[in-house]
Amino acid sequence: MSKQAVQASLLEKKEQLETRISAIKADFKKGRSQDFAEQATESENDQVLDEIHQES
Repeated sequence: MSKQAVQASLLEKKEQLETRISAIKADFKKGRSQDFAEQATESENDQVLDEIHQES
C-alpha cells in the first residue's frame, strides 16, 4: 500500500469515527431515559465513545 493510500484510508476512518462521535453526543444531549434497559444501552454507548476517543 502506498503512503497516499494509507493516508486516504486513515482519513476515511477518521471521518467515520467523527460521525459516530457526533451521533453519540447528540444522543447524550437528549438526556437519560428512565427505563433501566435504555440506561444500560446508554452506558454501553458511553464505553464506545471512550474507546473511540482513545483510538483517535
